[in-house]
Amino acid sequence: MAQNIVTMLTDMAKRGTTVICTIHQPSSEVFALFDKLLLIAEGRVAYMGPAKDTVNFFQSCGLICPPNYNPADFFVHSLATIPGKEEESHGKITVLCDIFETTISKSLHHYTEDSDLLMPEKKSPYKANWLQQFLAVLGSIKNKTGKIMKRGRSDIVLAKK
Repeated sequence: MAQNIVTMLTDMAKRGTTVICTIHQPSSEVFALFDKLLLIAEGRVAYMGPAKDTVNFFQSCGLICPPNYNPADFFVHSLATIPGKEEESHGKITVLCDIFETTISKSLHHYTEDSDLLMPEKKSPYKANWLQQFLAVLGSIKNKTGKIMKRGRSDIVLAKK
């Protein structure tokens, strides 16, 4: 079922629709359908980029995904705070996020502010940009649920008024 939904969302994205979703512990088949991936830990970006490059990035940080192991499970486990090992977990997350931040800083340093390589100008068929669309979705969630959005440490959560 999840695979069918993600396949449908992938088709929508290929037609130009902005798709933002979270998947809790996807199967390896569902994970393979993702083009881009954003991993957040403790409110920081641990990885953002092509999903196919994520295993190599983690490997370059000394975290090796075992063969025949679901990469999504590996990322969740690598970024989790393990009870009884909170300090060790926090240290690992900090190092990973710092490496990603440094990697991004170095790659962005090569571009000027007006470079179209960094932010290529694309003509969108939509009148609203992606941020306006995202905020509209959040507003409709608030209106339909009667709840307000509240920012957590690592994600957006719904909270009662």
